Amino acid sequence: FYLVRHGHRHDHGSHGERQQVDKRYDVKLTKIGEYMAFKTGQELIDEIGRDKQIMFISSPFFRCLQTCDFMLCGMISSETKVYKNQLFVEDLVREHAHPTCYNKEDLPNITFYGGEKATFLDTVHNTIEEFKGCDESIDVYPETEEMLTARTKLFIERTAQFVKNNPGIVPIVCTHGFSITAAHEMYSDSKEHCVTAYCGVVKFSVKSDTGDVKAEYINKRFY
Repeated sequence: FYLVRHGHRHDHGSHGERQQVDKRYDVKLTKIGEYMAFKTGQELIDEIGRDKQIMFISSPFFRCLQTCDFMLCGMISSETKVYKNQLFVEDLVREHAHPTCYNKEDLPNITFYGGEKATFLDTVHNTIEEFKGCDESIDVYPETEEMLTARTKLFIERTAQFVKNNPGIVPIVCTHGFSITAAHEMYSDSKEHCVTAYCGVVKFSVKSDTGDVKAEYINKRFY
């Protein structure tokens, strides 16, 4: 399975782009970010092979949802198989902050090829209320590094078990740099600090007998 950081984000763009950021939502992708995601999708499907089903999993943050959408656009082919034709939203791989607006109804409808709409799962909820020890007045990084690491580990373990039980399905998980760094430090032999570029990819392998997880490559870019 693969962890992919979202593409280049709007508030890191030019001054003109930063002025256009929609404050109701967490930030979207720039045109460069859209291109990064598209190219990543193109190359990943060739690496994975079209005989496999792709399972898209995303952080509920807008930029990750968009990244999945553009990766899928890069993969579009009559031969590309998307697991249940859905985009699965997973709160365990969110940023360690919360967006301004985090309600299921506010999320965009992402169109899959064939014109069908993605189905957002009930795991999307308002983390302002759900965060342990989080005060509503705190709007940036209300989560400790230990909390982030614990939920990342839980997600990786669950995903590894799913892959072990479903070898024909390959999850592609769009998340954030902090989550990828945490996963790298837990499952890589390298002791170097991992700084993942926009749309940087980490590939994980799962042993079929033991279910052990190992990072195979770190921060690969396809654009």
